[in-house]
Amino acid sequence: MKNKKAQEEMFGFVIIIVLIIIIAVIVLPFVIKPSKPIKQDSPMAYSFLSSVMQYKSECGTIKEVIIKCKTKESCYIDGEDQNSSDYLKQELNNIMETLKPELFSGDIKGFLFGVYEIGVDGTETEIIPAIGEEIESSGYYSAEYPFKITTYESGKAYLQLFY
Repeated sequence: MKNKKAQEEMFGFVIIIVLIIIIAVIVLPFVIKPSKPIKQDSPMAYSFLSSVMQYKSECGTIKEVIIKCKTKESCYIDGEDQNSSDYLKQELNNIMETLKPELFSGDIKGFLFGVYEIGVDGTETEIIPAIGEEIESSGYYSAEYPFKITTYESGKAYLQLFY
């Protein structure tokens, strides 16, 4: 009789353990899921973005070259006709590569730089593909730089610095 009672208690204990494991397997993924990166508007990122947009290249400021990309104008450099979109991508890559040691000397691990047009209806269309890459991180500094393209169209450049 004592042996049977001990078996029943052991069986009850096993059932409780199995239920706890099942509940843990179901609940734990929701509790431990990775949190979204924290976006922080940053005066430092805005200052950096503003400087990049005002950087003077052989084809004009970066902002002017972006407008040329949108209006399909070419850049004339050393008497040669260059596609403004290709020139802009090359120039932005050069700027970011040059500044990488400065950017990544602190807590910055990556960046994403992009430009899009905002239509009269509010839709956003990418003018050039984003430069850099979005990386998994705990958060990022963010900045946006709005500008006019035409009387009715505007654009926005953005910068995300991942930490």
